[in-house]
Amino acid sequence: MLSALLKALAQLADPKLRRVFWLSLGGSLAVAALLALTAGWLLTVTQFVTMGWLEAVLDIAGALATALVIAVLFPGLVGVVSGLLLEDVARAVEGRHYPDLAPARAQPITETVMVALAFAAAMLALNLLALPFYLLPGVNVIIFFTINGYLLGREYFEFVALRRLAPAAARKIRKEHRLRVLFAGFAIVLFAMVPLLNLLLPLFGAAFMVHVFERLRQQPKSV
Repeated sequence: MLSALLKALAQLADPKLRRVFWLSLGGSLAVAALLALTAGWLLTVTQFVTMGWLEAVLDIAGALATALVIAVLFPGLVGVVSGLLLEDVARAVEGRHYPDLAPARAQPITETVMVALAFAAAMLALNLLALPFYLLPGVNVIIFFTINGYLLGREYFEFVALRRLAPAAARKIRKEHRLRVLFAGFAIVLFAMVPLLNLLLPLFGAAFMVHVFERLRQQPKSV
């Protein structure tokens, strides 16, 4: 696990991964600018009160609120855009560390949709079940790490595994090595908690999990 972690961190400087990051950042900035312009236009064409000075105050407050929301959501926006380019990340990692691998399998669109739906259902169910525990100091930290470690570990593992294996085979490996996948998820959660560095989360998560997956599928025994 440590070897996989170090390899993933070292490859973040790879020009191919840097290209993905800059494309993601540029795309995210474009989306953020579009959102800001749309919000600004809405503020100028709508009138909430008839008093001029109060309307001006509300427009300023609306602009500040928009800027705050975009700033808070921006890391997540980068993550979404990066997620569309993770295939390039996986190929770059495999090209450097696993050059003898055959080309990745073509995933049917129905498979991709079903996996996404299953993950969304698991995320919703776990967070709803855990909601009462988030109010308990101390326990909420454990719950946060456990749920997000499981979800991020599963998300990135499935992305990597399904490039190489059919869903049943990928699921079998994940269940056989559920603890290692969970610990890999914990590492991704910790990475996500570092300000600014979390902008690289999708790149790190995908690169890291390629190494984890390649190691695990050579170890048929459960952990």
